[in-house]
Amino acid sequence: MSVIALDIGGTKIAAAIVKNNKVVKKIILPTKKNVNEFLQEIRYAIEILIPKNLEGIGLGVPGPVDVKKGILVSPPNLPFKNLKLKEHLKKHYKTKIVVENDANCAAFGESIYWKCKNLVCLTLGTGLGSGVVIDGKLYSGEGYAAEIGHMVINFNGPKCHCGNYGCLEEYVSTRALLRIAKKRYRKISIKEFIKRYDKGEKKAIACIEELGYYLGIGLANIANIFNPEIIVLSGGISKFGKPLVNAAIKEMKARAFKVMQKNLRVVISKLREDAALIGLANLIRKQK
Repeated sequence: MSVIALDIGGTKIAAAIVKNNKVVKKIILPTKKNVNEFLQEIRYAIEILIPKNLEGIGLGVPGPVDVKKGILVSPPNLPFKNLKLKEHLKKHYKTKIVVENDANCAAFGESIYWKCKNLVCLTLGTGLGSGVVIDGKLYSGEGYAAEIGHMVINFNGPKCHCGNYGCLEEYVSTRALLRIAKKRYRKISIKEFIKRYDKGEKKAIACIEELGYYLGIGLANIANIFNPEIIVLSGGISKFGKPLVNAAIKEMKARAFKVMQKNLRVVISKLREDAALIGLANLIRKQK
């Protein structure tokens, strides 16, 4: 039996067939910003992939999301509100449908890979998503928990897409990186920045280290609140590697309680974009 899993981001949709915790076929499509085109794109991806023995369909979407009803509530980086995804798909497909926060899906997939019962996963990209696994189970509170990207680290900080000010997402995300880079470069795009970073340019590395400093503040808060075994960094920003991670760990160690750091590992995802897809497949199988 196979499942179809879709990881829906601010700019792209990754859709895949997952079997035995492996992605066996995957396609990438752009995320449409018109609601009808968005729903059509999701169905198009499913139709391309649909196997003979379909166990279920899972959608990982940006939070906040009403998991029980399968409603995409009001994602900061997508122009949709109260979109009834589960209800829509139930009209077209007679199978199990799971709609979950995309970062929760990634966290669950990572917990399976790392064989870890207490884990926090941060997806660093267009925004900052997060998922928390406690005692081997996803933690979602009353349904919306673990929006760590919207933890305030500077109450006088820049306005976030969520409407608040100084959220961690405004300091650790693609747009945060551009803001930091523009202090050192008069005008630069992400593509150009990556080229300069790959060449080992000192100014570019300094930008990543500054981003890592802010990330470290977030990690210290996570360590103190959750005391996890592992914090996994995933998403496009995590690909900057050691300069980012080393700066983050340094700041985390300066701020978190020593006892919380004792057995804590901060790692970069090995599953990368497939973590949410694998997590979704397992969540579908757990659903009765």
